[in-house]
Amino acid sequence: MTSSGTPSEEILTRLARHAFLHLWSYPNLFTDRGRKSGTGDGKELCDLLVVFSDTLIIFSDKHSILRGKPDPLVQWKRWQKHAIQKSAAQVVGAERWILEHPDRVFLDRACSKRLELALPIAPTVHRILTCRGASEESIKQWGGTGSLFVTNRPIAECTETPHRLGAFDGNGRMFHIFDEVAIEALLKTIDTVADFTGYLKKRERFFRSDINILAAGEEDLLAFYLLADLDNEDATRDFLVPPGTNAVFLDESHWQYWLISPQRAAWSAANEISYAWDALTEKFSYHLMTGSQYFGNPEGTSQQEIVLRWMARENRVRRRMLAKSLLDMISSTPTGQIRRRYLPPSSKDDPYWVFLVAPNPGGLDDREYRHARREMLLAHILVVKYLHKDAMNLVGIAVDGDVPEITEDAIYLDASDWTEEMNERARRLHTEEGIFRNPRQIAWTDWDYPIE
Repeated sequence: MTSSGTPSEEILTRLARHAFLHLWSYPNLFTDRGRKSGTGDGKELCDLLVVFSDTLIIFSDKHSILRGKPDPLVQWKRWQKHAIQKSAAQVVGAERWILEHPDRVFLDRACSKRLELALPIAPTVHRILTCRGASEESIKQWGGTGSLFVTNRPIAECTETPHRLGAFDGNGRMFHIFDEVAIEALLKTIDTVADFTGYLKKRERFFRSDINILAAGEEDLLAFYLLADLDNEDATRDFLVPPGTNAVFLDESHWQYWLISPQRAAWSAANEISYAWDALTEKFSYHLMTGSQYFGNPEGTSQQEIVLRWMARENRVRRRMLAKSLLDMISSTPTGQIRRRYLPPSSKDDPYWVFLVAPNPGGLDDREYRHARREMLLAHILVVKYLHKDAMNLVGIAVDGDVPEITEDAIYLDASDWTEEMNERARRLHTEEGIFRNPRQIAWTDWDYPIE
């Protein structure tokens, strides 16, 4: 898939595909509204749509230069009308169309290529407006990074207050409004769909509270979220304020501290290995989108996407753990040997992961080897289900070891339809063939900010 939008939209697409990956990020979509007898161009739906399971993130991107003269208030109202109000209308229209016509969303202006991923029937929708062109004037007025002030006030109210971004329209709908500084900071920092949507959900809950919120920029709000309750090892990221708080003001020192903090340094270093998981997910996705995968599925993209969705739904810390485990197996398994490992879930919503390093023993052509390896991987997945009756979702990845041209296979098992026949087969694989007969347990803990 390619993007053919404006330079501003191209930046948004690049950032989104880094964070959400290609299979779930769709720039410049169209509807067939208004086309007669199949002729004419379709109507633009939105600048970017992220489709992930039951979640939709709808982006509208506008670039307009904010000027301070001759009348700053008049210029601000003009800028806000183009950069905010028009974007909000586009997002609301896109949301309505998707809910009413999920089968009439197209990848191209001619409406000849439908969006292949099935759109959810009752999605969780996040509305995002990315507005560019105000940073230069903001720096002139306030200094700092060039970001605009962020509040949880109505959008209409902020029309009368230059350089402030609101959050709610007249119907109570919430919009996450991010300027060019904010969207870069966000999508380069919380760069998985799990981490980003977690931020949006908690941001909306925070903004809908009775607390009056004002931040010097979205990046300061992000830093406040990231550094919450560091002394509590069991804490999760959130917007934490003392009970009874009725107003919060965050100045620019929050982001400045985050940039030089030991937590960020440790977090960045620890995250490096996790991008191998992103790369593997993108490799599988590429072969799916181009139809070049070794094992296809006649049911189409939506069915094949399920296994990759399990890979992409992991947050950044879990990706560290998964990448470390798989890369360790590949690098430390002696040539010609088979190695197996499975990882239990960190929470009830996580799958069981089954990893298999199984090189070609020789004497098999590529087709025979890949089919044998896939069957071996499935056998290991079945045994893990046999050993853990509570396992409902199991995902397996098999590789051929530390060779110049590594190949990979992935299988997903939905164990909700587990039968007695499957259980008996798994029992024999475990007891008679010895799969995971005496598994060695490895304790593994990883922290967001692993400071020694």
